[in-house]
Amino acid sequence: MKRVLCILTVLTLALAVAGCKNDSSVTDATEATAATEVATEKVVTKSFIGTVTEEGDAYMCVEPDKGEEERKLSDNIVVFYNYLHTDYLYGIGRRVVVYYQSDAITAAHEIFTDDISTEGFRDFELVIKENGTTKFEKVLIADPENESVNFGHMGNVNVSTYGVEVMVKVDGKTVSLKEALERSLITPQAITAMANRDVMLNQAKETTYRDGGSCEYTYDNYKIIKYSTTEGKHDLYIGTLNMKYSR
Repeated sequence: MKRVLCILTVLTLALAVAGCKNDSSVTDATEATAATEVATEKVVTKSFIGTVTEEGDAYMCVEPDKGEEERKLSDNIVVFYNYLHTDYLYGIGRRVVVYYQSDAITAAHEIFTDDISTEGFRDFELVIKENGTTKFEKVLIADPENESVNFGHMGNVNVSTYGVEVMVKVDGKTVSLKEALERSLITPQAITAMANRDVMLNQAKETTYRDGGSCEYTYDNYKIIKYSTTEGKHDLYIGTLNMKYSR
């Protein structure tokens, strides 16, 4: 049913565009009023996360997650690209974050944008608190078979914590690291990218290891170790300052 609704929406938009070319019934006064309203409305960047339910080289249909503002508009948003994706498709079931300008969404709830993230939300914050333990706890277990429906290569990465509780502020909410990863609100790659940015901003110190590409990022009250070894270990650890790198 969602597939049919999505296709009908695309066809409806195409017919509407064709009809507009021959419609001269709009008065100058109406056009002037509409132009004034657009000019006075502040354009802002908005975003939502959802799952791809249908796609072609010119569009995708995305089902917004429950709780997203766009879900109140429709349970299937049509996203039109500004150029044809002839050599790349995201894949049905793919989790994506759609970024768009508030003036780029139509009354029929179609969005025009090319700004689509497959790495989760770009803006997030880790909230780290020691929990008094000295043990590793698995948060995300690698599942290569799910790679096609997760962001990037998330299915190849184990994520663990050591002696800390990790919460994530993202998309206007505060959730556990486990929930953020399982819902693809963020990815292990996004955490590593954040750490690299923090190093450039002198907010963290980086130590590299000659094992294939592992890195350790040390903050004031915690550290992140990203393993990338020649033996094929690609894991991510977030823990206390007492957490040690181990080959």
